[in-house]
Amino acid sequence: MAQAVDKLVAGLRSTSTFAANIGNGNYEADHQPLSDKDVLGNALLEMRDNLKRVADEDKRRNWATEGQARFGEILRRNSSDFNQLCDDIISNLVKYTRSNQGGIFIINSEAGEPFLELKACYAWDKKKYLSRKYTWEKG
Repeated sequence: MAQAVDKLVAGLRSTSTFAANIGNGNYEADHQPLSDKDVLGNALLEMRDNLKRVADEDKRRNWATEGQARFGEILRRNSSDFNQLCDDIISNLVKYTRSNQGGIFIINSEAGEPFLELKACYAWDKKKYLSRKYTWEKG
């Protein structure tokens, strides 16, 4: 009987520690319920999973909202200089998405034939000065 009580106390301590971890925002904490019928342990596991899902969704929503605000400010700041706007958008987009490189192409139709023209390029934390044009059929 003493062993059963010791096992129960150890299990409750483990459950209590797990609950404290969840309360502190540690959604990666692991817990083994005392049995399949451990209502508290299984409920805590389900709560952890739900809180983790909500935290991940909130993180994505905040990332998108912050990005919209940042790029809205870039658009307001550079409304009169198209080339500077392209440079600022691509450099900030590459940094914000933690990408290595990026470029902005626009459709240009000088001389009647449409083509894609590279307006801004950013790679490896540096503005690149490249000139690229691709005809419509070959690009």
